[in-house]
Amino acid sequence: VPEGWDITLTDFSSTMLSNARRNLRHVDVTFEQFNANAIPIEGDIFDAVITNRLLFYTAGWKSGTAEMGQVLKPGGKLYASTKGENHLS
Repeated sequence: VPEGWDITLTDFSSTMLSNARRNLRHVDVTFEQFNANAIPIEGDIFDAVITNRLLFYTAGWKSGTAEMGQVLKPGGKLYASTKGENHLS
């Protein structure tokens, strides 16, 4: 992790977060558990949101990306990877 970066890792699964805590125990990272359909973070605080295979778990990719966009600073970036037969169609 580059110096000066603040990183928050999130997941709905407590097991995934436990594994991440164990694997990243020597890295200064914040961990939070919540549902991506209702992000409990107020305001535009992140420079970037990076999701990996998350959008197909949201209520819909448009509402999922809108929810994530609410926590981005102006000019912030959302990076998303997904998979599936129809991808983002």
